[in-house]
Amino acid sequence: MAMRPLNRILLATLISIAGLAAVTRAQFAEDALRFSLTNSSVGPRTLALGGSAVGRAEDYTALFANPAGLASIRDYEFSIGFARNGVRNDALFMGTTTRSDNKNTVLDNAGLVYPIPTTRGSMTFAMGFGRVANYTSTAAYAGFNPGSSIVRSLAPRTDLYTMSVEEERDLLRSNIPYQIWLADTSNGYLFPVVTDSVRQEGTVYEGGGVNHWSFGGALEVARNLSLGFSLNFVSGTYSYDREFVETDAANIYASTYAFPYNFDRFTYVSTIESELSGFNMLVGLLMRQPGRYRVGVSVRTPTTMEINESFTDEGSSRIDDG
Repeated sequence: MAMRPLNRILLATLISIAGLAAVTRAQFAEDALRFSLTNSSVGPRTLALGGSAVGRAEDYTALFANPAGLASIRDYEFSIGFARNGVRNDALFMGTTTRSDNKNTVLDNAGLVYPIPTTRGSMTFAMGFGRVANYTSTAAYAGFNPGSSIVRSLAPRTDLYTMSVEEERDLLRSNIPYQIWLADTSNGYLFPVVTDSVRQEGTVYEGGGVNHWSFGGALEVARNLSLGFSLNFVSGTYSYDREFVETDAANIYASTYAFPYNFDRFTYVSTIESELSGFNMLVGLLMRQPGRYRVGVSVRTPTTMEINESFTDEGSSRIDDG
């Protein structure tokens, strides 16, 4: 086996840490779905109507469903609401069930309506805030895995002879298991040192959400016919924190392998922090016959959204002696 120079090993500390960064990383399909799927229902009244508020919007939440409904409001109005979000998850892994919890309290909605006194018809302006998506989630698991290790997927057996000198250097420089002595090279191959028989445990926490800040107004353009518009500014965050730990719980590596392969513990931490901003516009029309019917129509423009994301992958290893 061709090993790296011994003096490099001796200079290494008992705990080695390596960070991995990249210039760009493409988003996955679930990332696009996460930011595009939102709950358009804002406020308890709209929720009670099952989101069908286009023809019955009579408070500040008309900004998010059909702003033309603002024209029917004759009184000043202020509203605020909070939400308590909680997720409890039981995960079964290798015969062991692990429970995890994640809770938070956030401002869910707020609104202000300001009707303008008129001699005929009506004119009303409003502003509102609504949390249209919530990303609070969690999962945790733990158990002994006799058949696999995450190191095998992070540092799979790779033929280095098929690579150029620059490609091989870049691969080894950015490979976390190789940098922290959990993978090595021999006969032109990169291969994992830790392959199975490890205790695995992990925790994942997600947080953040999407907010809509809306400003708009409505005008009664004819008897029982109103026209309204609203501008919606999108803001939000998303966070992802995962810690994965593998340990030589059965002392297989400690009793079988010598330094530096007497692996004891591997910790792998991944984080994602996203900030998003966007914009859309909503135009609505409401025709009503008091005591008989209401007919509402609204058209929303596509939402243009910008997402700035930063991420880190970090690994640390510990060996039994040396």
